[in-house]
Formats: sequence, structure tokens, C-alpha cells
Amino acid sequence: MSKHRGLGRGLEQLIPPGAATLSSVLSGPSVREIPVAAIAPNPLQPRSQFDDASLQELSRSIIQYGVLQPLVVEPAPDGYHLVAGERRLRASQLAGLATVPAVIRPAGPDRARLEMALVENLQRRDISPLDEARAFNRLCDEFGLTQEAVAQQLGRSRSAVANTIRLLQATPEVQLALAEERVSAAHVRALLAIAEPLLQTKTLAHVVARHLSVRDTERLVARLAMRAPAKRATAPSPEVQALEAALARRLSTRVKITPRAGGRGRIVIDYFSADELDGLCELFGVNL
Repeated sequence: MSKHRGLGRGLEQLIPPGAATLSSVLSGPSVREIPVAAIAPNPLQPRSQFDDASLQELSRSIIQYGVLQPLVVEPAPDGYHLVAGERRLRASQLAGLATVPAVIRPAGPDRARLEMALVENLQRRDISPLDEARAFNRLCDEFGLTQEAVAQQLGRSRSAVANTIRLLQATPEVQLALAEERVSAAHVRALLAIAEPLLQTKTLAHVVARHLSVRDTERLVARLAMRAPAKRATAPSPEVQALEAALARRLSTRVKITPRAGGRGRIVIDYFSADELDGLCELFGVNL
């Protein structure tokens, strides 16, 4: 419950003065019945995939009980634009409803509409990792927010936002496997330690064919890193490999340990953006 309140506060801080806030949407004007045919989908909807079986189940519930939670729409020249409730709208269409209950709100600029749709999906927790990554990325690229700002306003940690956005750096084949749920987001983050696209895709095929766990995938990636062109003088021990994998999991990036004589050595920590470097500094307690 407290998490939802935090999300609401964050959303209201991001929406400019005069735009609809989440609290005003929930406690605003009375609900009205409006024609389903007059509602256009939200063009900024962060979710691109909807489970057919889940929609059919919701449709049957709507036929029996009606739409229990009103949609949120905003006026448009040709009717209404959907702000929040795309899943309910699609299920209502399947149920053959002519009208649906909705709160009509001027939801403000595109940023507010995207934020409202994103928060609704985050609260449901069934948005796909790639859809979430694309939505986070749009907030950063199109609306000028830093990853830190997105994290604070949506109730996530900065590293969680950064790690989610990093999924978009995977090859198209790896992203497709994630979308089809053949691998998890944690598998993809492990595969991102392979910079060469062809090798990353070939490794994916091995992971899927062998049904490797995330931990086994990390070990495989660590072994492949040992075979890279920049070869080490001696192969690392299993303990060093395990430590590399553990550090990679903790830091959410690629880590290479090169032991040397006399107990000395070198640790190389990769980062892939300025925000990731900031995140590493934050983890190490370094303030610049």
C-alpha cells in the first residue's frame, strides 16, 4: 500500500502545474458512460503485448460483473484519447460493450500521459521487462529526465532503472527471446557482458537449448571472456571465475580479475553509460 502512495507522489511531482495529477484522477469528477467506439488507444502506451488468455478472462468477468474500475480518458477532436486502462478497454471490446465507465480528464502534455500509463502498468506488475525498458528510455530521451529522476519519481532504485534500460542494448535476437519468455531479464543482463553481437546471439542459442539457469549463464559468459583475443597469461582459477561472476551480479556489469604474482592483481569494471558510471560511484560511496 505504501508503495502505491509513493508512486502517486512521484507522479504528481513530475506533472506540470495545471495538468491532471494521479490523486485528482482518482478523486476527480464523477464517472460517465462513454461509447467504446469513441475511445482511441493511448499512443504512448508503454505496453506493446497483451496476453490473449488474460484478456479473454477479463472479458468474461466484464460480461458478468461489468467494468469495475473506470477508464481515464481525455477529450480529443474525434472523441477521446485513452490515458489509462487499455487492458480494460480491449476486454470491453471483446465483451461487445457499447459504452464503458470513464473519468474524463484533461491529462496534460505527452509526458503526463506516458507517466500515467506507466504507473498504472507498474502497479499491476505484469508489464514486460522490454516494455518497461522502452518506457523508461522514453522518459529519459524524449522528456529529458535522468535515470535518477525516473527512479525517484516512480519509486524504484536508480540501479533498477539503469539495469532495465540496459536490456535495450541486447541484440534483436536476445530481445526477442526475452519477449517470448525463453529467457529472463537476468539472463539478458548476463549476456550483455558479451560485447560482440554474433557471439552474444550464439551464446543465447546455447543458453536456450540447454535451459541454463542464470548462474550457469554467468559462468558460461565468464568462460567465454577467458577465450577473448586479449588473453591472460594464465587461466584464472575456479575461485577467481566465481568471484568475477559474483562481482558482476553485484555491480550489474562485466568484471574481469587478473591475478598477478605476490598476491597483487587488477580488477577491470566495465560501464556502458555515464549514468552507469554514476551508479558505480554511488555503490562505492564516491562523491565527485
